[in-house]
Amino acid sequence: MQKDTATTHGLTNHPLYSIWKGVMHRCYHKTHTSYRYYGKRGIKVCDEWHDPPTFIRDIERILGSRPEGLSLDRINNDGNYEPTNVRWSTYSEQGFNRGLSKNNTSTCAGVSWNKKANKWKAQMVYNGKNLFFGYFEDFNEAVDARMGAEKELLG
Repeated sequence: MQKDTATTHGLTNHPLYSIWKGVMHRCYHKTHTSYRYYGKRGIKVCDEWHDPPTFIRDIERILGSRPEGLSLDRINNDGNYEPTNVRWSTYSEQGFNRGLSKNNTSTCAGVSWNKKANKWKAQMVYNGKNLFFGYFEDFNEAVDARMGAEKELLG
């Protein structure tokens, strides 16, 4: 009797399986819409987590079950998916963890030069809302306003 080469792990209906699949696709499938933000930047998945049962077991052991409304996030945005670099977080929290926009020339997320006002502008998006913190003559004042708001909102 020939062994079936398409063995299954029986986890396709597990809530964390779709997370594993998304992580793997973003990091390794060049046709995935987010590949440029992950795999193309060199973001990888640790070798052990290429195996779905190991990934699911480790995530549940390290982080527990996925809380409602949260998704898997890398603590260090430039780091790999590995046991010491993952957490559950909201989409707003993940937004703060992103690198600078390619259009940002100020070196600080949420701070930009406004030509019309001829001043630095501090702002952020939080829970889907645009928050404006003001215009500032001094770049460092705008950075302080943005960082202060981030600490207040995120703790």
